[in-house]
Amino acid sequence: MAVERAFSVDLRDALNRRPGEAPVLAFLHLSHPDLAEPIRLVADAVDYVRGGVLWTGLLFDVVLLAETDRMPEARLSIPNVDSRIGATLRTLAGPVVVAIELVAGADFDAATTPRQEIGAAEVIYAARTLRLYGVEVDAATASGVVRRRGTPDSEPWPLTSATQDLTPGVFL
Repeated sequence: MAVERAFSVDLRDALNRRPGEAPVLAFLHLSHPDLAEPIRLVADAVDYVRGGVLWTGLLFDVVLLAETDRMPEARLSIPNVDSRIGATLRTLAGPVVVAIELVAGADFDAATTPRQEIGAAEVIYAARTLRLYGVEVDAATASGVVRRRGTPDSEPWPLTSATQDLTPGVFL
C-alpha cells in the first residue's frame, strides 16, 4: 500500500501556475568534504545571485521526493554540458550532500543578468539533508539517486527497531 506525501496548498498552487506567471525555480546545492567550494545550480538558462552567492544557470532535471511505503528517493539528472561537473562527481568518494529548494521566480529582477534577488526570496519547498548515490556519468548527463539518508543495503528502514536492547521495558 503506497502512502502518498501531502504537499501544501501553496506549493501545489505555485507548481500549477499558468504560463506567463512567475515560474518556480529549483536551486540545487551539492557539497562534499573533498570539494573546495560547493556546486550551486539553478534550473534556468541564466545565472542568479541569491544570498550574495552566484548560482549557475543549468537546466537540470530533478523529481521531488515521493514518500511511499519504500524509502523516499528521487532521480537527479544534470546535463554534462560542462564536463567538469560530471568528472568532479565521478571522483568523489562517498555520497554528496544535496539540498533542493524551490523559490518563486517573482522574487528576482528579470531585467538583470545575472538575476538579482529582490529582498529575501521566499522558499516554497526545501529538502536540505539529502544524499546523492549511484552517480553515473556519460557524455550527455551526470545522474544519480537522491535519498534522505543511507542506502537500503546499509541501513534498516525504518532506521530503528524496538529490540530488547533498545527498549527493555517492552519485553518484561
